[in-house]
Amino acid sequence: MAPIADDDEIPASAPVDPDVFTSGSYSFGSDKTDAVVPAPEAPTHEVTSSIRPKTDGNDLLCAHAPANTVPSVPAPFKFWMVLVCAPQAQALVPIEGMVWFAHGTKEPVSVLALPPGIAAMPRTVDYNPSYNVRFKHIYASEATGKKRERAVSMLDAAQSRPGAVLAGADVERVYQLDAVSSIYDMRYNIYFYVSDNLPRAALICIDACRQMLLVDVLNNDEAQARLAKP
Repeated sequence: MAPIADDDEIPASAPVDPDVFTSGSYSFGSDKTDAVVPAPEAPTHEVTSSIRPKTDGNDLLCAHAPANTVPSVPAPFKFWMVLVCAPQAQALVPIEGMVWFAHGTKEPVSVLALPPGIAAMPRTVDYNPSYNVRFKHIYASEATGKKRERAVSMLDAAQSRPGAVLAGADVERVYQLDAVSSIYDMRYNIYFYVSDNLPRAALICIDACRQMLLVDVLNNDEAQARLAKP
């Protein structure tokens, strides 16, 4: 599966719906029932007996993950995020020293392989969601040409709250990461907006960016300063 092509239709002013993407530690949209993807009546993803828990505790660093269940994060995103095996699913989280907040808020954000609206499956002797609910594929590319123009337009349109971290006019490069979940092949499109060689904002999309979440990408000092504000 390739990244979105230049001629694919992406709305330039898609709605930013924080109820679809609920921020929080490893809970990106997984606890909402009013999300884009309806919850199934019964589990439809395969329970693979070979992917079973190998320790009694959590395996956040995926040290005990079975072979071929933890895809590599490609450059340049590997310098900005890491894939972890969270209790309810694999997740993409910022590297140490970097913080993702929902735009204009103090709410941390991570990206779960468990799509919005899908109930988490309990861990059993034969089923470990840390490994079964995973990202099958992760692709990266630089957005150029018309794709870059659309991505910058979406950034400007999404910054409805005051205090924009990065204006579209200041964006130097735009990079796109496509992460495909093992559940329904749900694809997340994640755009990182780079200035001075560092990402300063991101858009996390599903449904070809008809639903999205704007993220402020901060360093630790910036995050602490925001948290200190009333």
